[in-house]
Amino acid sequence: MFKKLIISLILVFVAIKHEPLVAKDVSTQTDNTLQENPYLNFLNIWGGNSLKILFNLSTMKIEATAESGDFGNVNDNFSFMIIDQHSGDAVIQANADSLYVARFVSKINGADFNYGDVVALNIAPKSGLKNPTLYNIGKSGPTDCVGQNQYLAITPDGLVPYTPSFRVQPLAVLGAGAVSDGVISGRAPANSKISVTVNGRKFTGTVNSRGDFSIPVTDHDGFSATTPIVVNWGAFSETVTPSLLPENNLPQQTVTGYHYMLNAGLDYLTAPFPNEIVYATKLLSPDALKAWDLVYRILLAYNNTDNRYPRDSLGNTELYVDYAAQGITITGDEAEMIQKYLVRNCPRLFHLKDWPALPKYNGHTVVGQTFYIGNSAQDGNDYARQLLQTEPSVSYLLSLITPDMSIYQIIQVIQVNYEHMVRYSFDNNNSDIRGAFFSHTAICGGYAKGYEYLMQRLGIETIWVEGHAGGGLHAWNFVNVFRNWYLSDTTWGGKHWFLDGADSIFTEGHVVEQVYRKMPVLAKESLSWEIGDPVQPIANLTGVVNYTNNDNGSVTITYGDMANINHSVQINLSSHGYNPVAMTNSGGLWSITVPWHSGEHNCTDTTNSGTMLYFYFTINHQFFTAGNVQRNNLQTAVLPDGMNNVVLTMPKNTSGRTSASCAATAVGYQTGL
Repeated sequence: MFKKLIISLILVFVAIKHEPLVAKDVSTQTDNTLQENPYLNFLNIWGGNSLKILFNLSTMKIEATAESGDFGNVNDNFSFMIIDQHSGDAVIQANADSLYVARFVSKINGADFNYGDVVALNIAPKSGLKNPTLYNIGKSGPTDCVGQNQYLAITPDGLVPYTPSFRVQPLAVLGAGAVSDGVISGRAPANSKISVTVNGRKFTGTVNSRGDFSIPVTDHDGFSATTPIVVNWGAFSETVTPSLLPENNLPQQTVTGYHYMLNAGLDYLTAPFPNEIVYATKLLSPDALKAWDLVYRILLAYNNTDNRYPRDSLGNTELYVDYAAQGITITGDEAEMIQKYLVRNCPRLFHLKDWPALPKYNGHTVVGQTFYIGNSAQDGNDYARQLLQTEPSVSYLLSLITPDMSIYQIIQVIQVNYEHMVRYSFDNNNSDIRGAFFSHTAICGGYAKGYEYLMQRLGIETIWVEGHAGGGLHAWNFVNVFRNWYLSDTTWGGKHWFLDGADSIFTEGHVVEQVYRKMPVLAKESLSWEIGDPVQPIANLTGVVNYTNNDNGSVTITYGDMANINHSVQINLSSHGYNPVAMTNSGGLWSITVPWHSGEHNCTDTTNSGTMLYFYFTINHQFFTAGNVQRNNLQTAVLPDGMNNVVLTMPKNTSGRTSASCAATAVGYQTGL
């Protein structure tokens, strides 16, 4: 007896000494662990013990025992896996394909496992099995694996809950059965394989080097709130169901002031967007702008169900707009600009032929203009129907925006998912938003049109640009962010095309044609990809804004923020053209004194009467920081030119000294602080 005790102690000692050889990134095992092994206990349909699965931490083997003959009331009622958490591969995979416990026990009893391996459990709801109980070291509790996978990591401290290193973003669809195409996206280990199963159809994709995946999926019957979508990385699996958005006109907004619509109806799609910024309109004279607005509204509302328009020999409809009847007179040169800019800066007008202007003259004055409608959208209500067909994909992309996103994050999340949604096609028919958002195929012109349209829906000023790149004709976009223009090329994709400035070697390879009478000038420097990466941490810039009117016709503005004391803060004033001006920092209190007189006219800001001083803050000369503002006497405003973000507005300076301590808490959003 004594000899057997000595041998047992030696075996325990050897097990302890050799444990690190099989452990995976875990802490040192204890004697208590060896004496108290974790196990799972299952109850059968009558409530009696049916199955016990013990994880012997001394031998690193599974000890499975059948405690009753019956397991459940159906076949295929239970699955059990041991998964290597690093590779995602199943080391052990066994299904209960019989009513009898003993047949299942023989599949797993005596199998090896290692620390760091993951147990995956799943009980079919129809089986009638009760939830298994986990008996861990010193405690016990229920598990939750009925109808879903539950993961538990094997550690020296027992079985602990485990979250797989891949995540799936929910799919938002617009009404049950209304959408048959979607994109499943998420994160998983870089360069690994992902498979998605929807109603028996399997779709596959590869995770990129950053750990992102985006896989187009189709359900011919249309997605509903109960459509099971099974996403697999290796043996790890997650089942998700779509979330349903309201069927019509769902207004959205962010704390940074961006307003947009999801699942827009025709009434919204066939009128100028409320926050739409069209670059071309800045290049037109007042009369030409009136003509533009008239034509734009007529083209958006185009419907030829009654065949009231004449046709040319090719079947295109001829739409004549009478300027004189509206008291509008323009020049022939302006008529050419209107025709050209409508095609290039209004991506919704895919039915408008890109032909030379056909003005009607009275002397040297243009009194009307003919526009040609074609492109497979000239008959009946084809245009409205096709425009509405693009909306599910557009709304899906817009639905990925979260309320706390900065403009940089909004642009990046749209760009990344848009690039994954569309594939390149050499078919020139895919040169507009119908290709991008309906067939999901496009040439470069279609890519650029679709991206321009998405930005316009958000109120971010963007233009379609054409020229030469990569040795041939090409199209891309310029985007206006805080009065700085950047290049974005969604056709070629990738982070190199995220808000590139003049310093980028990729920008140098894009030779621009003179698309507009006056082309925007690109910013000197590119913006880094990290500034918009939604997975990067977002630091809240929180402080108190105060101002005091001084006797000498100036105002002192202060910003107190101890949390960001090591960063430089600039103020962007309307009286200085919104150019950043450094503030003086004293122990976390930034301040600046600037001239400010009642009724002062501000030549650089035509959006106000000169009695208000508009301002916002930037950090380190890069990041816009004003966000969700709790205001007292300070007001808020929205800036034009693609800058739909909340700014503070200081009332006019009154005569004499007023001690206006108008405090507001400003919460800002920036990346990587």
